[in-house]
Amino acid sequence: ILEKLKEQDQNEWLMTQSGIKLTQFYGIEIEDYPHEMAKLSLWIAQHLMNIVYENTLGESRATLPLQESGNIICNNATNVNWSEFCKNEKNSEIFVIGNPPYIGPNKQTKDQKKDIKRIFNEMKGCNILDYITCWFSLGSKYISKNAAKLAFVSTNSIIQGEQVSILWPEIYNHDVEIYFAYKSFHWTNNAKNKAGVTCVIIGLDSKDRIKNRKIYDDKKIINVKYINAYLHDGPNVLVYKENTQIVNLPKMNKGNMPLDGGNLILSQDEKEDLINENTIFKKFIRPFMGAEEFINGKKRYCLWIKDEDLNEALTSKIISSRIEKVKNFRSNSKRQGTLKLASKPHRFSDLNEAKKNCILIPRHTSERRKFLTVGYLDKNIIVPDSSQVIFDPPLYIFTILSCKLHCAWASFVGGTLGTSPRYSIKLCYNTFPIPSINEEHQKKLDDLGFELIEIREKFSNKTLADLYDPKSMPLELKKIHIKIDKYVDILFGINQNLELYQKIYILLNLYNKIKSNNKLL
Repeated sequence: ILEKLKEQDQNEWLMTQSGIKLTQFYGIEIEDYPHEMAKLSLWIAQHLMNIVYENTLGESRATLPLQESGNIICNNATNVNWSEFCKNEKNSEIFVIGNPPYIGPNKQTKDQKKDIKRIFNEMKGCNILDYITCWFSLGSKYISKNAAKLAFVSTNSIIQGEQVSILWPEIYNHDVEIYFAYKSFHWTNNAKNKAGVTCVIIGLDSKDRIKNRKIYDDKKIINVKYINAYLHDGPNVLVYKENTQIVNLPKMNKGNMPLDGGNLILSQDEKEDLINENTIFKKFIRPFMGAEEFINGKKRYCLWIKDEDLNEALTSKIISSRIEKVKNFRSNSKRQGTLKLASKPHRFSDLNEAKKNCILIPRHTSERRKFLTVGYLDKNIIVPDSSQVIFDPPLYIFTILSCKLHCAWASFVGGTLGTSPRYSIKLCYNTFPIPSINEEHQKKLDDLGFELIEIREKFSNKTLADLYDPKSMPLELKKIHIKIDKYVDILFGINQNLELYQKIYILLNLYNKIKSNNKLL
């Protein structure tokens, strides 16, 4: 544009002078050195652009002597009144951009926790929010109902799991919505110790100003009608954690926590050593199967000693030594609950076991798998707290939890560890909106579940990690999962030809309907 203006009138140089000044830039940096570097960077950027300007138009404003500077202050951005620092007038067009700090609740300092409580007015649940949410809250308030926009690079934790239902209502209260989003990507830089973090980029604007919305997914740019809090094109239904199931399902629990310093757990060799001491001690050994053992075929065992059998168990030197180590481990803990357990060093902190069978779901799974690796296990197996477990369920529950639809729901609402799905009882299982299932459907699901188990057993020489690797999944296993998926779609009243994300939208609406009906009861 400036080139064209100069071509039209060589004498009207004022027409082609840049209207951008350093005084138009505002910034807040908590550390002194980066704060000074930010000001210097603006001068350097101005100088470089003046060179480009001069090469293009033949003349530019002199950089030296340095005169104006950007309004960069050294302060904690959560303590600054943004509207006073950078006046947000109706006729001003303002762009707020940044890469605020990603600090999870377990790594926050006392002052940072205080900042979150203050910004969110001690709102219920704010203690689990990432520190970066302070910037989203302050930013949405700042841009509300004016010509300002914002875009932040953020950890993807704010668009998944429990944080969604806590943070996003606060943002929506300011009549602000998402107008563009860049989906999860791994953060990379040239630093020596690279941060292992998965990020998103989120753009916010006043909802009445938004005309076009875009989702950037890898190399694809998708024009959409709406972007919800999970960064999907779909209904803006927020899924809240539930302490109990919203539909009639058997209860899911965490597995058993040993809390033993590793002394109640046995390797294959340690198991053999105990049996060699005396075969009578075999009855105190149980298979120990968590996520690692279940998925990767690792063999481990545990000591499972009931109170009435303790005296007999203590006749083993190996068991006696291990129990003494557990007692010492628990006695040296600073946690009151662990100290109490020192009086029962022969036991896990939990004593949950099945009477017939149990269903196992690992808390974490690979993003490469299209299905959750759900297990249907023998009653003799002890499941640790690395997995979730349902004790003595009907088989049809195993079949439903093994379907692709359930995996997609868990990935959508439960969040991820990095980009790997994370399974939560309160967010994934308790909220899963299963429709009413009659006996005929239960019988069909039972049959499909048996077929799935039989096919897995046919390939018992392979681990589940191998069986469910998309590149090496056996055809028979693929076919049974397709049969299960088709039948589950029918039960949910879902058109099988829909894309998976469209099926999720149906589940969201079903979840919303069930929640609304439950409130009326």
